[in-house]
This record gives sequence, C-alpha cells and structure tokens, in this order.
Amino acid sequence: MSRILVVALVIAVFLSRQPAPELGFVGVNWEQNRALASLEIQSRTFLMANGDCHVLSRFRVKNVGALTFAIIGFDAAFEATGDLVADWDRNTLLKSELSLGLSGLRRVGPVLPQRAKISLDDGKQSWFVVDPSRTVDFSYVQPTRGSGEFFTSFLIETQPVTFDSVAGTLTVPRNVRGVVRPSLPESGEGEVSTLLLYPYSASDVLVIPPGCWTEKIGPTTPTTPQSVE
Repeated sequence: MSRILVVALVIAVFLSRQPAPELGFVGVNWEQNRALASLEIQSRTFLMANGDCHVLSRFRVKNVGALTFAIIGFDAAFEATGDLVADWDRNTLLKSELSLGLSGLRRVGPVLPQRAKISLDDGKQSWFVVDPSRTVDFSYVQPTRGSGEFFTSFLIETQPVTFDSVAGTLTVPRNVRGVVRPSLPESGEGEVSTLLLYPYSASDVLVIPPGCWTEKIGPTTPTTPQSVE
C-alpha cells in the first residue's frame, strides 16, 4: 500500500511540473483573426390614423473584433401570429436606401400570409464594410393590422477584409481640397474578400395587443401620446 502511495505522489509531482497547454493564447489569436460582430434588434409600434399598427424596428450591427469586416450576406425572416396581419410588400427593407448599402434586397421563398423572408438577390453580389468598434444602425417599418406576436430574425454573413489585398480593386478617386486622393468606398458590388465567412444571427419578439399599444404616435395621428387599455 505504501509503495502505491509513493508511486502516486511521484506521478502527481511530475504532472504538476509540466507546462499547462496554452489554450488561452491559442484562443485569443483565433478570436483576433475572426470577423466578430454583435447584432441587436429593437422594435416598437406606432398607431396610424387609418388604424394600421406600424412596427418600427432598429437593427444594429457592431464590429466588436480587431478586424475590419464586410457584410456580404443578409437574410431577414418575419412571422405574424394570432390575428396579426402584415403587409409584407410594404416592408421598407425592400427600399435599397435602407439596406446598409447592400443592393438587391427582395422577398424570397413562398408567398405566405403569415410569413415572409427578405434576402439579397442571388445574382447581385454586394458588400458593406464595418471597421473595428464601429456601430451601424438602420431602421425599417413593417405595416401590420390586428393583434398577435410579431417575430423577427436576422442572419448576416461577414468576411474579414485585408486592405493590402483588395485596395487595388476597391480604391476610388476622391477630390479632397482640390487634390485627388485614393479612398475606399463604404459599400459596393462584386467580391470584396476571399477569406473565411462568419455567420451571425439575432431575433426579436414583439407582442402587439388589440388597439396597438404605442410608446409614440405615427406622423399622421394626434400629437398627444395615447395608449389603449
């Protein structure tokens, strides 16, 4: 018994003197080489004069990593439950000026009364660049009527951008104080990077009761805030 105890103690001392694997160091390097994004969705309702309940949402993308990345993929999925009815064709995401510089956003998939999906046109490759620590917000409106739950989910796909390899294709002339200088545009079409792709997603649920409880009132309604009990 004492011999077994001595052997166990020798093994324990040997193991305690071995260097610990540098998992933390490897992890940090791996994170630094990723396109790290943080997503957030916030929604609220606006009661319009015609009785429609407009859902105003803000989608926020923040670069929380050390690398500049390009958003190259964008999918938004919506679902209305209960007695809630949404006019999907009036979703302002379908207007290009509200789409983070990504061109060709359109409805895709089957046409269903309770569900809709908006995505980039497969035939148009476009991108939007987000630098480290930058936060990009954009808002959109979805008209609805009735009551129920309004589900929203976003999926974006990002790629790290190395300017030494893409500057030649992205550089555009810009006149600064009478001097033409090269610059990199914020958004564009075509391929911006050949590096790994990283997907990120976020979701949100908004409960819309009868009467469209609101924090604020739409532009065509009275200026006094209202809420329906």
